[in-house]
Amino acid sequence: MRKRLILLSLTIIACFVFASCGLFERCGDDDGPDSDSPPSDSVTYKVSFDKQGGEGAAEEITVTKGFAYGALPGGVTRDGITFAGWWTKSIGQGAQVTAATIAEQTAGHTLYAKWECIITTPQEFRDFAQRVNSGQKFTGVFVEIRGNIDLGNDEWTPIGNGSENYFNGYFDGKDFTVSNFKITAPLSYMGLFGYNNGEIKNLTVSGVNINSESFSNLPVYAGGLIGYNNEGSAVNCLTFGSVAVNGSKEVYAGGVIGNNFGGDIKDCFAAAVVAANGNSVFAGGVIGANRGTVTGSCATGNVTAVSALLSAYAGGFAGYNTYGEITDCFSTGDVNSSGSLAFAGGFIGINGAGIITFCYSVGNVKANSAGYVTAGGFAGENGGSLIKCFASGTADAVSTAAYARAGGLAGHSEAHGLIMDCRAIGNVVAGGKTVSYGGGLVGQTTQEGAIKNSNAYGNVSTVQGNSSVYILGGLVGNNEHDIEKSCAYGNITADCSDVVFAGGLIGYHGQSSVKICYAEGRVDVDTTLRVYAGGLVGQNNSVIENSYAKGTVTAKSTEKPDVFAGGVSGYNDGLGTIISCYAAGDVIAAALSSLSFNCYAFAGGISGYNHQGGVIKNCLATGNISAEAEAVHGYVNSASAGGIAGQNNGTAANCFRFSGQIFSRNEGPETYDDFSSSEGEECEIADLNSAEFFTKTLKWDANIWDFLILNFEQGELPRLVGV
Repeated sequence: MRKRLILLSLTIIACFVFASCGLFERCGDDDGPDSDSPPSDSVTYKVSFDKQGGEGAAEEITVTKGFAYGALPGGVTRDGITFAGWWTKSIGQGAQVTAATIAEQTAGHTLYAKWECIITTPQEFRDFAQRVNSGQKFTGVFVEIRGNIDLGNDEWTPIGNGSENYFNGYFDGKDFTVSNFKITAPLSYMGLFGYNNGEIKNLTVSGVNINSESFSNLPVYAGGLIGYNNEGSAVNCLTFGSVAVNGSKEVYAGGVIGNNFGGDIKDCFAAAVVAANGNSVFAGGVIGANRGTVTGSCATGNVTAVSALLSAYAGGFAGYNTYGEITDCFSTGDVNSSGSLAFAGGFIGINGAGIITFCYSVGNVKANSAGYVTAGGFAGENGGSLIKCFASGTADAVSTAAYARAGGLAGHSEAHGLIMDCRAIGNVVAGGKTVSYGGGLVGQTTQEGAIKNSNAYGNVSTVQGNSSVYILGGLVGNNEHDIEKSCAYGNITADCSDVVFAGGLIGYHGQSSVKICYAEGRVDVDTTLRVYAGGLVGQNNSVIENSYAKGTVTAKSTEKPDVFAGGVSGYNDGLGTIISCYAAGDVIAAALSSLSFNCYAFAGGISGYNHQGGVIKNCLATGNISAEAEAVHGYVNSASAGGIAGQNNGTAANCFRFSGQIFSRNEGPETYDDFSSSEGEECEIADLNSAEFFTKTLKWDANIWDFLILNFEQGELPRLVGV
């Protein structure tokens, strides 16, 4: 009896445990589900299949969330391309799905075929090129190389030969190298890839040897990697070799890409020498012409562009950038351009309505021909935005028949151009036959542009005997841009036989404004004709406010001399206004002639000559003033020196000069003294060491000027805040 009770108890406990664990199955002929069927509340849906260009049956299947997909279609094919399974996103993105993959989605969805083409030998690579050139675009196909490919220095037929036959897939070099090919045939599209619409990444191309002449009526596009990139992309690609192209029409040549139209270029590098000759030429260390987006890329090769008929655009990075964006890039090669219209830039030949940010160049730049030449240490010409850019190379522009423009950053900045937070440290040489524009930052600017927070450190000089007019400035030669919070440190030297406008900051200042700027370099002019020389501006036709100059100004003319020299401005025109400025340098004006001409020399602490309508207000001059005029017998000698203006026909109000200022005035025997200088009021050392003198007497703004360190004996006068 006791054993029966124990057995009964164990049976009851076992039944309870099994029931709790769900281990009993229901018996009988009721309607309960089979053990292999999903529960009644499961989510079931349809899965469709996108063959991505493939052929064959791929019917919908039904799957249940939380269960395996089961059998997937396997009979799809593409001509000569390997099927690589079904994926959750198009073009091989997302995750691969197999029969054993558990369905996690909660609704119907599509799986996408992935297609691959694997290349392991040079012959397979040639076959791939032939297939593209026969019309197979490889759209949606992943092409991979699985090892280095040596093409044996044989003649290469590029992958893609035009807008009908081009590559449109995804090429992954897997960090391998395709090496040693040459192109000498007169093709329109030259490169490892001739015409590309696809994505190319992780590829090194070495031993590039493109040396071709094409005299057809078609443009030529040549690049170490791609000739013409039509909205395609290149990522993490490197090229080594040379690209040399000669054409009779437009020529686009680049170390990586000839022409980038709407494409994305990222993390690419070129160590390729680029040389192009044609009707209109676009040559660059990375890209010939760019209308796309480029980031994190660089070039080290030299670039040369020559056009005997029309335009030549050469840049260490790109020849031409129009509506493109270039960011975080650099170039180191030297750049040369020659043509009827030649542009050369250490980084970019012309930036037309494009944006270039955080880029730099270090190569030396030359534009030299009988045509119109423009050279810039960074950009030949800027019609867009240059922001936080830097150039260290020299810029030389020399023309034997037309104008020449040279700038440490840009040779020319046209209307609506913006230069902001930029630096240039290279020396500048300008020598044209008609007019020479030379600036430590920009040679010439056009109206409605701006320069902000930018500095120039290089010296600016001339080429003897080439030009009729020299316009030279430590920052800008000829200026129509608004300039703010910018400065120049280089010296200006003009040793020539021509008319000269020279200023420590600007040579000739037109209809724009200069505010919160300074110049510290010397201005030295020795010529035979008229001179306008100023510590800040040679001739001023507009507004200069809250600015200063510290350099010595020396202006000398020896044949047909009229000399205007001033500590701020050599000549202040009737539209000129100089407010709240100071000049600390000495001013020397010398008009000396052994020919039959009158001699006039005007020297002023602020302006040599203040024309009728001109305004000088709340200004200070501390340097010594010297004016000398000497003509041959029978001709007029006139030397006029003033503490504020050598000759004042306008307004000079509330202006001061240091009481220790030394005046020197030397004239020949036949003098003409009907000139009225402006001496200004005197101030003492104690005044110059007092912030109150500047804020209350001169009425300078303490938010603009810094008066914390004032020590006139040590050369410490007010500084500008934030410059």
